[in-house]
Amino acid sequence: DINKSGLQFEHDKESNAIRFGFNGIKHVGDSSIEPLVLERTNGPIESFSDLLTRIPSLNKTALESLIKVGAFNNIEKYPHKYLHTFEYMQKAKNKTDYKSGKIDLYNSLIDSYIKETSKHMSEVKELFEKRKGLGTKKADKEIKTQIDLRIAQIYAEEKNKFEQMEFTPEIQVLKDYEMELIGFPISNNPKKEIMELCDFIDNVSLEEIKEEKQYDELFYFIGKVKTIRRCKNGSYFVVLTDEKTDIS
Repeated sequence: DINKSGLQFEHDKESNAIRFGFNGIKHVGDSSIEPLVLERTNGPIESFSDLLTRIPSLNKTALESLIKVGAFNNIEKYPHKYLHTFEYMQKAKNKTDYKSGKIDLYNSLIDSYIKETSKHMSEVKELFEKRKGLGTKKADKEIKTQIDLRIAQIYAEEKNKFEQMEFTPEIQVLKDYEMELIGFPISNNPKKEIMELCDFIDNVSLEEIKEEKQYDELFYFIGKVKTIRRCKNGSYFVVLTDEKTDIS
C-alpha cells in the first residue's frame, strides 16, 4: 500500500496481518522509496497525480513496479492505465512549461502522452499537413490559428478520455506482474481458483464432518494445517482449518 507500507515487512496491528515491505518488490530500492516514506509525514498520498506533484524525482522504474503489484489500488481505481505513459516521462521532464513551473509533472506527462499518441489520428494528421502548406499572409495566419485551436481541442478531448478511462489488465497479466516482481501471486490466490470448483463437485465442509461425525470416511482436504503438536506417546496431534472451521 503506497500509504501504509514501509521499507521492511511489518506487523499491521489494525488488520493483524503482515504488511508487505517495499524492499520485497523488485526494482524498488531504498534510495528510490525513502523520499516517498519521508513525504508521507506531510500527509497521505491522495492520487497518482498527487504523488508526481509532491515527489517528481521518484524513479520511473520503481513507479512502474509499484503500480504492477497493486500499491496504488487504494487511491486509484484504474492505476494500470498510467503504465502506458511512462515511456514519455523524460520528455515530460524536459518540457519548457514543466521546467519553468507553469505545469506540474503529472500534467506534463499526460500532455506528452496525449500529443504523441494523437499524432496517429487521421484528423490530427490532416490538420498538421494542412498547416504545413500555409504561408505568412494574414489569411493564412488566421487559418493557422483555427487549426491550432482545433488541435488543442482534440488534445483536451483525448486527455479527458484518458482520465475517464477504465482499464484493468486481465487477471493472468496481474499474476505475471506479481510473479515477476514479488515472486508469488496476490491478486488471485491459486487456492481461490481451486475453491471455486467446489460448486461443481461433491464436497463437504469441515463443519458438516464435525456435525455428522463422519470420522471413519476418507476425504481429500483443501485448506491448511493450523497446528502440529507431538503427544507424549510419540504420535502427532494436527489441527486442520478451512478458514471457517477447525478440526483435529
